Amino acid sequence: MKMTRRSRTGALLLLGSAVLLATATAAPADEFTGEFEGRDGLHLQLEGDDGLYMGALQLGGEIYLCEARRGGAGLVGTLEGADGPLPFTLRAAGGRLVLEHGGTAHSLWPIGEMPEAAAGAAPARPGDPTRGGELPQRSPG
Repeated sequence: MKMTRRSRTGALLLLGSAVLLATATAAPADEFTGEFEGRDGLHLQLEGDDGLYMGALQLGGEIYLCEARRGGAGLVGTLEGADGPLPFTLRAAGGRLVLEHGGTAHSLWPIGEMPEAAAGAAPARPGDPTRGGELPQRSPG
């Protein structure tokens, strides 16, 4: 069967419409992938595929490689540093991420979206991670 110019044009329009429809209905971008920043020079970069995430966390001049999987209300994983593996969780909370490890919580925002109040030297409410603060450290024993 020979395709005419009209049938080729129609086929191309149909294909283009299908691509546009698929793009418009695709799942939204993953909230855990990308680059994020927090107080005190905290920087997180994560990439993910099929529920597995890999990246790096920079804090205080140290770089920790991280690996995480979907679990619970977010991600569960480990940070690999000079002192060995550290477990952490990461969850989405109102336009930011909350990284928790060892009794400490850090708020992270997409690069360029950290509120000025959160970028200051002192948290708006010490001990309240929802306002950019950190949870107090637990005493051993």
